[in-house]
Amino acid sequence: MADDFQFDPELNYDEATLEQQRQIEKDIADAQPLISDRIGLDQIIKEYSAGEDQVFVRKIEEMKSTYKCVRKTRADGNCFFRAYGYACFENFLSDKADYKRFHEVCDKTKDDLIKLGFPQFTIEDFHNNFMEAVGKLETIDQEELISMFNDQGLSDYLVVYLRLVVSGLLQKEHEFYANFIEGYATVKDFCGHEVEPMGKESDHIHITALTQALGVPVQVLYMDHSEGKLTITKVHEQRIAENPLKNVVGHVNKDPVQNSEHNGSIYDRETKKVEKKKKRDIIKEEKYERKKPKEEEKIVQKQYKAIDKSIKKYTKDVKSKWKKEEKRRKQMKKMEKKAQKMLEKEMKTIEKESVKDENQKQVQAIDVVQERRNGFNGFTVETKERTEKIEDKNKMT
Repeated sequence: MADDFQFDPELNYDEATLEQQRQIEKDIADAQPLISDRIGLDQIIKEYSAGEDQVFVRKIEEMKSTYKCVRKTRADGNCFFRAYGYACFENFLSDKADYKRFHEVCDKTKDDLIKLGFPQFTIEDFHNNFMEAVGKLETIDQEELISMFNDQGLSDYLVVYLRLVVSGLLQKEHEFYANFIEGYATVKDFCGHEVEPMGKESDHIHITALTQALGVPVQVLYMDHSEGKLTITKVHEQRIAENPLKNVVGHVNKDPVQNSEHNGSIYDRETKKVEKKKKRDIIKEEKYERKKPKEEEKIVQKQYKAIDKSIKKYTKDVKSKWKKEEKRRKQMKKMEKKAQKMLEKEMKTIEKESVKDENQKQVQAIDVVQERRNGFNGFTVETKERTEKIEDKNKMT
């Protein structure tokens, strides 16, 4: 098959992969509803018998001593929240005594989430849809409830709000639940990646937090291929408020209520891990305390070096700037002296020109006066001669 494959550079393989994934999801959705009708355990046994899986068959036979039928939920990563939500709602169709308490608890979750910093507008939207569904439990029947949970839009709204409730409880009790989280720096970070997103599968911590938040106990039957008997996990409502993880009981299904052979926490391994982690943390803390003075000394020395380097750099910069300023001042003085000399020279030249012009004006004035005087004397002589000629004529006459 691999030999027949030919790479097509024009084909978008990422889009093709996504399209294939969407088709698989569609096929699953068409083949399996979100919540199925009740299915008898004998039918489940037939399904596993066909595959010759005798371990599962044996464990389902054990279930028949306590249960008659089951409902299947679609394996889309939201199966626990959807199954838990449906089981709660189905229970309160008949259990009207505890319905009021459940309604009050669910109604209060909105304010708790807003106090924790969740966006009010978003929380109110999901809370209103959730409380509207809870309110319908007083009037609807089982058929209408199944229809509600098989409505993809509404069903997903309910799942989202249950996820938010779990996230809120974990963050509210973060000091405790932090001991059971690995791979994330904070409980909030864990919730943002493993609780709030749709499609993220649930673990013990999700189950415990949700039962604690809503006060509705849950019983989980775990089937695997081990040779042991069917394992049942119970979270008891009356103990939840004290210490939720310590009150999860895992036992073999001899007695559905309590088992004499095995009685203990399903978190025994987690508790041991926590204790080892605490010991490791203590050892690390002790090593750190021993190293702390040296580390602090290194930090101080590093800071002193940085300060010394900064001071040297600053001093060097100041000296460089001072030298540049001194050089600039000297240049300015030279320029000022040169300008002063040029100004004085120009003033002297102007003064000489002015004196020269004044002298020329005086000479020209003298010349004019002299010319005027010369002209007047000529006129007087001419006039005298003419007068004498006139007198001579008169005498002759």
